[in-house]
Amino acid sequence: SLDDAIVTIKASNGTYRMRDTLLVRPDTTRYKSPLHAFVLDPFTPEHGRSYEVIVQSTHFGIASASVVVPQQSNLSISSEITQVLDHPETFSQDRPIIFIGQLSGNSKGYVFRLFLYYDVLKGSRWVEERTEVPISSSDSSSFSLDIPRYPQLAATPSTSQIGLMYRNGYYRAIINRVNSRYSGNKIVFKWVTFVVLQADRNLYEYYSITHADRDPFSIRLDQPMISHVDGGLGLVGAYTLDSLVSVLPNKFWGNR
Repeated sequence: SLDDAIVTIKASNGTYRMRDTLLVRPDTTRYKSPLHAFVLDPFTPEHGRSYEVIVQSTHFGIASASVVVPQQSNLSISSEITQVLDHPETFSQDRPIIFIGQLSGNSKGYVFRLFLYYDVLKGSRWVEERTEVPISSSDSSSFSLDIPRYPQLAATPSTSQIGLMYRNGYYRAIINRVNSRYSGNKIVFKWVTFVVLQADRNLYEYYSITHADRDPFSIRLDQPMISHVDGGLGLVGAYTLDSLVSVLPNKFWGNR
C-alpha cells in the first residue's frame, strides 16, 4: 500500500500535488477493499508541454517518470471528399474517402478512427449514438461488414505526414446497418467525425512491446515487461485526441 505516498506533477508552469482518494471496486468477488488512488482535478495537460510525475514514499523511496504531450495535429479533407460524405448514394462503392493529417513532430505513434453520429427516436426520446466505419472486412469485394477491420496503432512516419483511405462502400454499409437495426424508428444522421490519437514515446513503446507477441503464426506465451519509471515499475504515458467534424445535410440519404 502507498498510504504514505506524496504524488506530484511537475511542469514548466508549476508543480501540482495530487490528492489521495478511494475508488469503489465494481466487482468485489476477489478483492474486497477499495482502490487507493491519487487524483488531480481540475487539470488539463497542454499540447507540447512536458510533465514529470514524482511519487515519494517513506517506505518505498522515490519513483518518477516524465512525458512530453504531442503537439496538436492538423487534419483536412478536400471538398470532393465532403461531397462523398454528404451524398454517398451518388458515388460508387469503390470511391475512396481520403483524410490527410500532419502529425506532431514529437508523436511516436498514431491511430485513426472514423465515426458516424446519429440521433434515433426511442419512444418519445431522441438518443444520440455513434458507430465506427471500418477500413476493410473479410470480403472487401462486396463491402460486407462481417469481421470488420479497423486501423491499428502505427509508428509516426519521419515526415509526420499521413493519409488514410476509407471506401464509400463501407460508409454506405454502416448507414444501411443502422437503418436495419432501427427499422421502426426515426433516424437523423448528424455528422461524421474523423479522430486521430497521437501517442508519446512511452505509450507507443509500451504498446509495441506488449503487442509484439500477437503473431497468428507464433505459439509464444510470455508477455514482455517494459517500464519507463525510474525507481519503480509501471507506465506514465501521454496521448492526444484531435478531430475533424463534417456536418451532414438536413436531407441526408440515410435519414428516415
